[in-house]
Amino acid sequence: MWHLLLENVRGRVSYNFIIVFAVTLAVTTVLLTLFVSRSIQLGVQHNSQLLGPDMALVQPGTKASGHIYVAKGPPAQGKLPMAIIKQLQSFPEVEKISVQSCLGAIPLGTAHIRVIGFDPGTDFMVQPWLQKTKHKDSPATDEALLGSNVEPGKSGDIHIGGKNYKPAGRLAETGSFMDQTIFVPLLMDKLEEVSWILVQLKPGTSLDIMANKLETNLPNTEVLTRTEMLKTINDQLHGLLAGRGFSAAALFVIAGSMLTMGAVFSLMMYERRREFGLLQAMGAKRTFILRLILGEALVLCCLGILTGVVLAVIILLLSLAGMVPLLTLTLSPEPGYILARILGTSLVALIIGVLAALYPALSTIRLEPYEAIRSGE
Repeated sequence: MWHLLLENVRGRVSYNFIIVFAVTLAVTTVLLTLFVSRSIQLGVQHNSQLLGPDMALVQPGTKASGHIYVAKGPPAQGKLPMAIIKQLQSFPEVEKISVQSCLGAIPLGTAHIRVIGFDPGTDFMVQPWLQKTKHKDSPATDEALLGSNVEPGKSGDIHIGGKNYKPAGRLAETGSFMDQTIFVPLLMDKLEEVSWILVQLKPGTSLDIMANKLETNLPNTEVLTRTEMLKTINDQLHGLLAGRGFSAAALFVIAGSMLTMGAVFSLMMYERRREFGLLQAMGAKRTFILRLILGEALVLCCLGILTGVVLAVIILLLSLAGMVPLLTLTLSPEPGYILARILGTSLVALIIGVLAALYPALSTIRLEPYEAIRSGE
C-alpha cells in the first residue's frame, strides 16, 4: 500500500502542492502567533520588573480619574505628606521605599518635557535603566538624568526653575513615561510632600492583600498595584492576543486552510473515482481504499507541518535578530514552550488534515465499483 500511496503523492503535483501550502500557511501562522504572543508577554513581565515598584501610594480618587500611569507617570495633582514613609516602614512586608514628585514641564526644542524629582539614595525605578553615565555614583544635586527621547539644547545644560542642570546620564528606552522625562535629585531634607510613594515588597508578599492592608491602615491614601500601574499595556496586550489581533488572524487562516484542503480533496476524489472503482473491481476492499486516501492526507500534512515548523522557527530567529521589518522581538520564548507548541500545533494540523479528507473519502468508497467506474469516465 505504501508504494501505491507514494506513487499517488508524486503523481498529482498541482493538487498536492495546494494542500501542502495550505497546511504550511496554517502551521506557520499559528506558531508565529504563539511565539510572538509569548515574547510580548515575557517582554511586559521583564519591563514591569525593571520599572521597580510593586505598588505606589497616591492621593484618593486618582484611580477614578483614569490617570494612565505607565504613560504619564506620577499624577501631577495631589500630594502625599512625607510622614507616611515612617508609617510604611513599620510594615514588615515592605522592603524598599522611594518617592517621586512632579516639578512641572519645561520647553525643550519643540516639545514640553516633564520634570520629575526623585531620591537617588532610595531609588529603584529610574537608575536601573541608566545606560550612559559620566560616573558610577548617583547624580549630584545639579545633575539630571534624561529619558531616551529627551535631547538637551545646544548648550548642553538644562534650565529648570531658575537652576542649571548638567546631563549626567541617559536612560534606556522603557516604553513608558520615563522616555519623555527629565529626572532631577530632590532635596530630601526640605521635602514635605511628594506626588507618589513607591514601594517594593519582600519576595512572596501578595500584592492584593498588601494593598488592602495599606489602604486600611493608611487613611487618605490610595494604593496602586503593579498590575494597575501597567493596566494600559495589559489591556492592549489582552486585546491583541485575545481576538482583535494575532488570534483572529490565526483562526481565519486555519478556517481557510481547512476549507481549501476539503475542497481540493473533494476534487481529487471526484477525479479518481474511476481509479478507485477499478481497485474495488480487482478485489481491493473499501477499508484498503480508505486507508490509502487517509494515508495520502497524512503524508501531505506531514510535509506541510515540517515546512511550516521550519519556516516559523526561521522567522522567529530572524525577528529576534531584528532582521524582520515590523516584527522585532527582544525576548525568545522558552525552549520548552516552543517544543510544546510545535508538538501541539502539529497534532492539531494532522487531525484537521484527516478530517478534511475523511468526508470525500467516505463518499467515494460508498459507490459501487461499476458506478464509480462509470462516473469517473
